[in-house]
Amino acid sequence: ADTASRPMSKANSTRSNNQAGRTSDGELEEEQGAALLMEASSSLRTTTEVAGTAAPEAPAGTAASRVEIAPEYGVIMIKGALTVAEQKRVMKTIKLPKAKGPVPASFVVSHGDPGTDGRIEFFHTMGERFFTIAAEQIRAAVPEEQMKAEPAFNHLLRHLTGEAPVKVHHVAGMGYTMATKLTNHTDCPKSLFTMSVAIGHTCDFVLGQKTPRPHAKERNGPPVTIQMESGDAMFFDAGCIPHAIARIVPKTAPAHWNEEFARVSMLFREPDWLR
Repeated sequence: ADTASRPMSKANSTRSNNQAGRTSDGELEEEQGAALLMEASSSLRTTTEVAGTAAPEAPAGTAASRVEIAPEYGVIMIKGALTVAEQKRVMKTIKLPKAKGPVPASFVVSHGDPGTDGRIEFFHTMGERFFTIAAEQIRAAVPEEQMKAEPAFNHLLRHLTGEAPVKVHHVAGMGYTMATKLTNHTDCPKSLFTMSVAIGHTCDFVLGQKTPRPHAKERNGPPVTIQMESGDAMFFDAGCIPHAIARIVPKTAPAHWNEEFARVSMLFREPDWLR
């Protein structure tokens, strides 16, 4: 497997003239999907600006959305998705387990349908906001035909069209000490669209590296390394895209961070994650 990593590309919310032309060409044949994605990857990789605004329904005081995209793996990261105030509220609300040294510690943040025990509405509203921001930013950066060709982006498109309105059902948590490394893996042998939100120290997050025993739906290739900072949110297919945490970067936590863990992440998932 190719072990060289490249940084994630930044995305401008304005389409290029070439992309806009393709948008109006009419329907594309299914067999053109792979080539179309390659073109999207190339065009987005050359952009140099990051742009975006908060989602229309975002509450006052929430962070604006700058995005970075790895189109070859269907990944979009919202930089600074959580404000400092929101990060503090999250850490006051969740119930952290004891740290387990180099082993990631998993825990439940919130789950279930509205009105059920174990559900904290604050987290579900937050997750749905991030899904919406990701969907709107992808639609601004990628023509619809290209969104349809990439399963993860098409999933977000279905949220926007109302075909499958976003509904966060389960929010899981993971706690990492400074010594923790997350081994390269996929979460399951099928698509598992996930919104991951980080608080604490920055980590080097690697996407796309081939696993030792890839399942039939694994999508691997040249790995992409991103730095996920406190407050960032990332949407990706955790079932089909290999991912790992190579390291947690010392002395990168925000000033308010005072936890046993070096980093805490929340994983927002929709009802079909159970199937």
